[in-house]
Amino acid sequence: MERERDRLCSVGIDGIIVCLATVEYRTVYSILDDVARVPWSHVAIGLVGAPTAAAFAWRKRDWVMLVFTAGWGLFWNYGILPASWTIYHDHELAQEHLRSGDWEIVEGTVEQFHPMPYHGHSLESFTVNGVRFEYSDFDNSKPGFNHTESHGGPIHAGIGVRIHHREGSILRSKSRRVPERCPGTRSVTAAATRSAPP
Repeated sequence: MERERDRLCSVGIDGIIVCLATVEYRTVYSILDDVARVPWSHVAIGLVGAPTAAAFAWRKRDWVMLVFTAGWGLFWNYGILPASWTIYHDHELAQEHLRSGDWEIVEGTVEQFHPMPYHGHSLESFTVNGVRFEYSDFDNSKPGFNHTESHGGPIHAGIGVRIHHREGSILRSKSRRVPERCPGTRSVTAAATRSAPP
């Protein structure tokens, strides 16, 4: 699991920089580790189930059933196949955005948290430094993070996060943990810090 560590430091009146704590960020979601949420069972119904039912009706010479299954299959595939392709394409595109650095980042505390009820009926939402996010386990209309708190998700009110996002989709989310003190705390002068090689 990917982790990042930042140090919180303070400069005293005597110019001494003191490390106060180490801030650790732990990756809780990355779209690079996720798969496109294509409804494959629905695709199979249209591509396999409908033709099978139509073939059965043909063998039985049941013309009413044949017309019904053929019409239903066309209607089903007309809606499901384009939507499934869009879900897959948007997911692949979002992964490429994260790889190429074509995203925005926001960091702060999760505020205005509204959890989604377990059975759905509303979206989970929250803001971080004025940036709003919303999603649902039952909504596959956009790529990225959609794991709600009621289904064991990692986002909760009041936690610190660092989020990479684009067009309302969370591409990567990291949670923040601040220990009580910085391990191996030591002080260095500002002059020494400035003169240190990069």
